[in-house]
Amino acid sequence: MNIEKKLEKNKRRIMLENINKNINSSFFITMLRKNWNKNHNLNYLGNLIGELYIHHIINKDGFGFEYYITQIEKLYAELDDRKISPQNFELQKAQLISLTIAYKLGIDTKNITSDSMLKVKNYFLQEYVVDGYVSHSFPDAYYDTIIQNGLISTAELRQDKPIGIEKIQEIFMSKGVVAPMSAYPYYGGTGIYYEHDFTKMFRHAVDSPEWFKWFTSSDHTTTYHNEIEKSPYILRNETACRRNINDLCTNAGLSEEETKKVLCFYEKQYNKFSSSKLNVALISKKTIGKNNVSEVVPQDLDLFSTITYVLKDKSEQYTEHIGNVYYKTISPTELGISVIPSVSTYINAVKYHRETKEHLVSPYTNLAIIQSVIDNKSRLVSQIIPGVEKTKETIKKNIKENIEIKEEGNNKINPASMTK
Repeated sequence: MNIEKKLEKNKRRIMLENINKNINSSFFITMLRKNWNKNHNLNYLGNLIGELYIHHIINKDGFGFEYYITQIEKLYAELDDRKISPQNFELQKAQLISLTIAYKLGIDTKNITSDSMLKVKNYFLQEYVVDGYVSHSFPDAYYDTIIQNGLISTAELRQDKPIGIEKIQEIFMSKGVVAPMSAYPYYGGTGIYYEHDFTKMFRHAVDSPEWFKWFTSSDHTTTYHNEIEKSPYILRNETACRRNINDLCTNAGLSEEETKKVLCFYEKQYNKFSSSKLNVALISKKTIGKNNVSEVVPQDLDLFSTITYVLKDKSEQYTEHIGNVYYKTISPTELGISVIPSVSTYINAVKYHRETKEHLVSPYTNLAIIQSVIDNKSRLVSQIIPGVEKTKETIKKNIKENIEIKEEGNNKINPASMTK
């Protein structure tokens, strides 16, 4: 290993040590619990956890963490209460990041010069872009194989693909329910999805694997539920997960034999994914080729604009499902693993919602989902294409029949009207 690689590895080790220390601190856990009780919003917690990671990527030794996270918490509260605009929030966040860097560099913040601002700007770009990271969240069931083999981009070569998932998908598709397990069975999970926006990372972690969280939810049309009451998997509530699976089978009109197959599949997968450990792999931007400053931000921007431009990806480097999917295997030596504390230590759910049959089998909703699948035909698993086309025609037929029945009903004479 050359000197540059050793220095990079040591820098990553220091960063991970400080992330894991501060994310598990009583100070931060108390902050998360307080904000959950106040907002009851998963995305709000995701913002705070994301800011912790952003801070430690910029300041890998953790310098000024408590100051930064306390100030950013206040900014999010002001944004949530609409005391500041989103644009003002971004500006004040950039100012806060700049101020923290200036303190670290020993710059006199009462006598800011163009030279000192340039130093802060260069420091930010070096740490967050050149030596920066993206993330890939994964459940503990995949931990051992990722530590041994890295992140494998080819779906066919992965050892963790759920056995029999296509058959379960086909059972529901034959009933006109097209997304019992999200889009995963259609596309097979080709490529490695990574997240550049750390404020979204927490959602990826608690939802992982996304298809199973969707499968055990009480809403089989929407992936990211803001209400935890629809997603008992987040808190690993097996009773509520099983109830949702039973509702899914009943509302879809599955036979007793089909229901047994689905429940058997569910039980195997729940046993596999029941660990509450939330793993986050940090992948160097050098590894995925996103560390070139000249491609990330225009050179003529001022300090605050530069920070906002990079954090908001205004260069559009990370276009969803195009710019944030990597198609080569990432070696385990290229990964840094951190762990988000179990959500049960700072989140609770009072009740869980249940899905209605009308919602699940809505032909218009399911037709929209299947059309979205067809629009991404190039990514489809080849063996599932005939079933997709067949299901689409079945749903369209059901819609046509429902329209005809309603029209026929409207044309019937109302006997009650004849007595008037």
